[in-house]
Amino acid sequence: DIDGDGVPDAREALYGNNPLVADTDGDGMNDGEEYSAGTCATNALSRLMITDMRVSITNAVIEWTTVNGRGYQPQASFSLESAWTNIGAGAILETNEAPEGIENATDVLYSTNRVRFYRIMVMPP
Repeated sequence: DIDGDGVPDAREALYGNNPLVADTDGDGMNDGEEYSAGTCATNALSRLMITDMRVSITNAVIEWTTVNGRGYQPQASFSLESAWTNIGAGAILETNEAPEGIENATDVLYSTNRVRFYRIMVMPP
C-alpha cells in the first residue's frame, strides 16, 4: 500500500484508483475511507458527507448522504476531545430496496448556547 490509504495497491489498480495517491478523486476522503463507506473512490461526487443541519431552540436535525448496504450511526460531542454519543433513534441501515440518498437524525441535546460537533460512523456491511 504505497500511498498509505489502507487499500492494497493491486485492488486499487483493479478498480481504477491511483495506487500512488491516497485520495484518487480529490474529494477529501481517502480511498480506504471510500471503500468502507461504500462510495466510489474515482468519482468526487460520490462521498459520505453531512449535507444539512436544521436547528431550533430545542434540537438539531442532521442530514447525510447514504449508499445501499451500509449502516450509519450519527454521533455528537460537545468538543473534539470529549466522548462521542449516539444521536437519533439508533443505527440506520440502508437496504438494497431503499434508494440511495439522504438520511437524518435528531439531536435532542442540542442547545443554541453550546457548540456541538457531529460525525457519521459507517457500520460494516
